[in-house]
Amino acid sequence: MHYHCPCNLPDMKRKLQFICCLLLSFAPSSPAQEYGLVESVMILLGVTEEESLDDAALESFERLASHPLALNSATMGRLLSCGLFSQYQAASLADYRERNGDVLSFEELGTVPGFPRAYVDALRIFVTLEPQALPGAGTSRPRPLSVESRTALRKDGVIQRVKASYGYGEGFGAAVAISPGKRNFSLSYEGRGVLERLVVGDFNARFGQGLALWSGMTMAGISAPVSAARRPSGVTAATAYSDTGLRGVASVLSGGRFALTALAAFPWLRTVMDGNQAEHFSMIPAMNLRMRTREAQFSLTGMTRLEEGCEYARLSADWRFCLRGIDGAGEVASDLLTGKCAAIALVSFPMLEHRMAFQGRWYPTAYPKEFNGAWRSTTYATDEAGMMLSFGDAERVYGADLSRKLSTGRMQLKLLVTDRFAITDRLSVKPRINCRFRTEGEKPRTDIRTDWIWSPSDWSNVLRINWLHCKGDAWMAYSETSYRHGNLALHMRAMVYRVDNWDDRIYAYERGVPGSFSIPALYGRGWRLNFAASWKTALWKGRLKLYASGYLTGKRGKAALEASLVYEL
Repeated sequence: MHYHCPCNLPDMKRKLQFICCLLLSFAPSSPAQEYGLVESVMILLGVTEEESLDDAALESFERLASHPLALNSATMGRLLSCGLFSQYQAASLADYRERNGDVLSFEELGTVPGFPRAYVDALRIFVTLEPQALPGAGTSRPRPLSVESRTALRKDGVIQRVKASYGYGEGFGAAVAISPGKRNFSLSYEGRGVLERLVVGDFNARFGQGLALWSGMTMAGISAPVSAARRPSGVTAATAYSDTGLRGVASVLSGGRFALTALAAFPWLRTVMDGNQAEHFSMIPAMNLRMRTREAQFSLTGMTRLEEGCEYARLSADWRFCLRGIDGAGEVASDLLTGKCAAIALVSFPMLEHRMAFQGRWYPTAYPKEFNGAWRSTTYATDEAGMMLSFGDAERVYGADLSRKLSTGRMQLKLLVTDRFAITDRLSVKPRINCRFRTEGEKPRTDIRTDWIWSPSDWSNVLRINWLHCKGDAWMAYSETSYRHGNLALHMRAMVYRVDNWDDRIYAYERGVPGSFSIPALYGRGWRLNFAASWKTALWKGRLKLYASGYLTGKRGKAALEASLVYEL
């Protein structure tokens, strides 16, 4: 027998939340962790180190931070394409909104399955919790016009870059980025009707798990379980200074549970427009058909490259599903010219208040590496068979990756342990151990580092000590002091290092102006100073942003200074 409850559940939910908040206000609680942009992106992408990020991904998150997503009104498609959520998280959030109404606070968001506290704290700068009833909810409330001017002073001269964009989110948009030797542009339309998206110019296309078509840069390595599967964004306009995207025309047509993406890219067009001579006409046509339900997504992708004949042609089928906390994904692809088939599959599930992920992959020796962004342990997703096991959450990862090079039989084992321990409310320590063993070739490589993080109010300090052993012993240490207050942010880093062998080089991410990405390889003996600053203010009914960064190193007297001015109207 079924009983009907006549009460209004959303109203009751708000009354209960008010009572709980009133009771909790008298109880001690730890404040929400404040993460910067880079730290937030690392947590959301499941990356354990800044050096594993790429500039294109970081720039897309910078744009999202400037125009946050309205979480309570975003469609399922928007939740998946924005890059913030996995299939399981998007489905869990959509189900929660349907049952309970709007999410009213970030504390409430932390009670939704799939949203641990550290993940929620990292989301704060990318989303808003405005109610669905507000006019325009679900859009990004854009600043229609944004203009950026960037100047870099280096030893070999002055580099000038200019970027302008109009519109963001739904409606029409345009962007142009000009840098030495590169001219990027895009015209786009975002809608909620049959024509979901249209892009003319530069764009990125990312489908499935990256075996058929994935443009732009991707990094290799062990990731957190929540991000062990790729998050395909489909077609998105490219506004970065880099030229890693495609140039041509792409459209997305949607109706109900189905969506069709068709695109045609012309590599020769970029060559000609950059002032160079193209020897042959080249074209990349591709198509993706997607079917989505609340719990799953399936799609078929086909692409080929034409230049003096058909160079390669791929066809793939991919899937994603989430069922009672279990998140799965995979893709099977075939190169139609060689008959080589590649496959990757992953499953992630809750375990001991965290998550466990297992991934297996098979990439034949002759499988094409162009526009291939699948997970791998080496530079390209080809000539490899492997498996990865990962356990943890947004801030801690315990993982192992075992791979075999099919052509030579060489085996490789990677181990990763990283965690974060709170010593006091303001002091925490973050150790990281990364080991790599190979049956032939390079010697075993062991990289151990520890970050001591002290955050008293507006000031914070990070002390890093890094030791690495491969051919010999190498070490690096730095202290970075940061100050954040209102619209002002300052960062200063002082570093010393000793690396006598190139194979023992140490990488260290450095802060820069938005859109730039600096990961110097430390080699030799010396010191290095790095600083970064940003300031934002309202000006002439718009918003002005000033950024500056630079470095000075004792090795051969190298120095650089970069300044950026952004005005949003």
